Amino acid sequence: MKFLLSILRPLWQMIFKRYAIRANVKTGKNLYIGIGSKIAAPRRLVIGNDVTIGKLCTIECDGEIGDDVMIANAVGIIGRFDHDHTVVGVPMCKSPWIGDPDYQGSGRNHRVVIGSDVWIGYGAIIPTGVTIGRGAIIGAGSVVMSDVRPYAIVLGNPARMVGERFAPDVVVQHEKLMALGAKQRVRRPRESLYRAQDWGAPSPRSPAGTTNTIAGSSPDRLKIEGSK
Repeated sequence: MKFLLSILRPLWQMIFKRYAIRANVKTGKNLYIGIGSKIAAPRRLVIGNDVTIGKLCTIECDGEIGDDVMIANAVGIIGRFDHDHTVVGVPMCKSPWIGDPDYQGSGRNHRVVIGSDVWIGYGAIIPTGVTIGRGAIIGAGSVVMSDVRPYAIVLGNPARMVGERFAPDVVVQHEKLMALGAKQRVRRPRESLYRAQDWGAPSPRSPAGTTNTIAGSSPDRLKIEGSK
């Protein structure tokens, strides 16, 4: 049975991607898409390598998503101005769409930019015009209406910063290990190369009820798994 599933799962992903990935989307390597999700762009959306997208997600916007991004179930990354509601005498269901060649409404050049190594929690909503910095964490159910700085943890509606993923000195070490890991992943794809161990006391300000055992720890306590 395991052997059969190992064959069927990649086949299912290949078939489902043909349905899920719509117009104007360019994807990198090792993209995983959960069932019920769909991705499209009015003009152009670029998705990096090793990105995981959960079930029932809607990504319909222009922009870019970096490498190693984890998107939970039921996330919406959408246009802030998808339809021109200011046209007089036209019902909303027939109003001009932002992808139309002759669209004259607001937001035509708005994009979403999501940096690498970002975690977007369950049910979060991110409209165009927002940049999420590298390494940030978006708490479950958050509505992100403004930019998020790198390695920030944000939560709420509208989302606000409630903590930091790493202390500044740990960010430096994390970036170095990530760069090394990117090289080693060529030989060992989908393998977790690094793990933070014994990071100290949990932070009381982690998003969506999770435990942040990383903040405030020392970079010399990072250990490389599988290395000699």
